[in-house]
Amino acid sequence: MSPRVFLAWLVVTAATLAAAIVVTLNRPGTTSVRLDNEPVLPALRDNPDAVAALEIQGGGQRFTLARGEAGAWTAPDKHGYPVDGGKVRTLIVGLSDMRLIEAKTAREDRLVRLELEDPELPEAKSRVITLKDSAGQDLAALIVGKGQSRPTGQVEGGTYVRRSGESQAWLASGRIEPGATLEDWLDDDVVHLPSTSIKALAVTPLEGEPVRLSREAPEAGLVLDAMPEGHELDGSLANRLASGLAFLTFDDVKPRDRLDLAVVSHHGVYTDFDGLQVSVEIVPIGEEEWVTFEATQVELEGQDEAARQATAAKAKTITERVTPWAYKLPGYALERLKTSFESLHKPPEAS
Repeated sequence: MSPRVFLAWLVVTAATLAAAIVVTLNRPGTTSVRLDNEPVLPALRDNPDAVAALEIQGGGQRFTLARGEAGAWTAPDKHGYPVDGGKVRTLIVGLSDMRLIEAKTAREDRLVRLELEDPELPEAKSRVITLKDSAGQDLAALIVGKGQSRPTGQVEGGTYVRRSGESQAWLASGRIEPGATLEDWLDDDVVHLPSTSIKALAVTPLEGEPVRLSREAPEAGLVLDAMPEGHELDGSLANRLASGLAFLTFDDVKPRDRLDLAVVSHHGVYTDFDGLQVSVEIVPIGEEEWVTFEATQVELEGQDEAARQATAAKAKTITERVTPWAYKLPGYALERLKTSFESLHKPPEAS
């Protein structure tokens, strides 16, 4: 081998070795220990049904999810508003099934790379999950960090975790992604009426002209009552108003009886082709606006008894869910419900 070729080979080797060292030093930890059969939380593994409450802390937030006597999960920090029980069960089962796969770093300065830093820090991405029994005693606690997508053990994906009170980080089997805010856990099922299901709607504002839209069939276009002569309907705005109760979400919720709902700025009534009628009231309180809902069943000509009873049952379910509460909706949803009469029509476009 000539000196020139040897020198070139030496340079390439040195560069490769340097790159390998950099990659190794930047890894969060080692992969020297495998514990495929050890549960992350043995006490939870033995009795997951004992969990009666969850406390989640991180990023400056701390909130509790609690299971009631009937088994339903609620948020005590939100006046007992219902929580998505499916999400809670998924989390508990996921935690109980987790197993330790690889020991990672125990160095405090490297835990942040795994998002396993001190959850008390305001900007922390880690989350500490504490599971409690019906007596309020701790069953288990775990600090949860970021996940990874590659398989771990026999499970798709993994999560970096750290047992509470320990500095040792681990890669555990299974993906655990606890909601970072209380709002992530609240049951977001309020009202859902697709725009194509709306047979008629009426919006009466405190000031301004009332809006009345209707159509004869789901595939037909909406018709505006009292349309000014020579004007035409703005179809996109009409459809936007008709979709006002489709996939509703909310930013906040409070018990209705804790708010002064005397002044209503907008009263809306949506009726679908099955005879389900949902009333909506928008109430200004200070600089905020809160919304209440109620549902009833109205008689439709030619509707058979089975369909009538199904609609009545649906109305009852909606009313029981939403009547105790007032909701703070996102701005775009509020504006949709407040579409004005004046905005819905326009002079015909010049040809």
